[in-house]
Amino acid sequence: MLDSKSESLKGKILVTAQPNPDIDRVACIIGYSELLQKQGIDAHPGIVGNIHREALFILENFNVNYSKVSEKSISGFDEFILVDSSSRTGLSENIDINKVVEIIDHRKSNEAHVFKNAKIQIEFVGAAATLIVEKFMESGTELSEGSRILLYGAIVSNTLNFKSNTTTGRDKKAAEWLKKRLNLPYGRVVLTFDDIGNQLAKSGLQKTHDDFWENIYPVLNKYGFKGVLGVVTGGISNEGWTWDEIRRLADEGHEIASHSATHNLGMNQAYLNRPGGFSREQFIDEFRRSRYDIQNNTGRAPITYIWPFGAVKYGSDAAEIYPVRVTVWETGPVSGLSQLGSVPRYHPDGHVNDFGITIARALGFGGPTATQLEKATGDTDTYTEKNRNYGVGFNSEALRARHAEKFRDVET
Repeated sequence: MLDSKSESLKGKILVTAQPNPDIDRVACIIGYSELLQKQGIDAHPGIVGNIHREALFILENFNVNYSKVSEKSISGFDEFILVDSSSRTGLSENIDINKVVEIIDHRKSNEAHVFKNAKIQIEFVGAAATLIVEKFMESGTELSEGSRILLYGAIVSNTLNFKSNTTTGRDKKAAEWLKKRLNLPYGRVVLTFDDIGNQLAKSGLQKTHDDFWENIYPVLNKYGFKGVLGVVTGGISNEGWTWDEIRRLADEGHEIASHSATHNLGMNQAYLNRPGGFSREQFIDEFRRSRYDIQNNTGRAPITYIWPFGAVKYGSDAAEIYPVRVTVWETGPVSGLSQLGSVPRYHPDGHVNDFGITIARALGFGGPTATQLEKATGDTDTYTEKNRNYGVGFNSEALRARHAEKFRDVET
């Protein structure tokens, strides 16, 4: 139910936040506008400026209807509601703070006191989207598929797949409520292969080139599966890899992901707070340089960044460039955005013995041969969305049960 202040809302209302919104703000703007509209209020979503790439990825890939408002048109609204925002800093100059009638935010640091006429709701949860979802839950109002996807993505992304120290039980409860209303097939994974071009390949730790073409590629082709190749762009010639081969794989529908430009140990040292660690500027250079290399050589900008060493550092900077960020550990994706693609990305441990063993081991078969890899993939079927095969799906309940512990975080 709306409180007395909200029930008194009249005129044309703009639900908005600061320009250039991230996924949490976009989800809150669209979701809360929808709730108010369903309660008979003339509310409009007010997305201003450039949408953060992660949010845009969801909007475009899941065909979520949205529109933006111009700075000039803002002055035409009677009242304003701020979501995932409680500060006048950065707000459009066309928003009269005396006409802000409601604020919904989750930040401890705020300027709520300057909005004299607003109902204030500031509660310390992992995502402002959680507060919006709770309003749907309390009112018994169902929300559209687009809002469900956006709000779920915002909660999972903002809480780093529920592993951030800001995560609360309320975030998990809201996400679970949404999850039951999302049409997502479970048990899907994506086959990922890292260290294409890693300097370590020279030492024989991984023979990525020969193993891929001799053992992995034939099986992928046989079953029509597509892989995600984590490319270390600065060393692509190692072990015989060429950009012509990478481009060929991209043309065939395999996803080319960034695995940094150099895979330098300095990234891990920074993550562990040890001497010799990379600076923020060096991390950003790795993010940007590898994206440029992939786009320049394949004609396609990568959407995925796979963290070398699992060294998750300066994630907000990475998110400006890559909508999907993946870590190597079995704790699953750093960002749950990939879960919305119906195929959570499980990254098998690629740093043991030969490259081709890793998939079979990840699926529980443990053998180094193409025959055993084929056995693993033979128990699966393909999942296609928009005519593109994204990965491998487990239909067998017995197989899923056998791997339930290994894939416990993937199937969230």
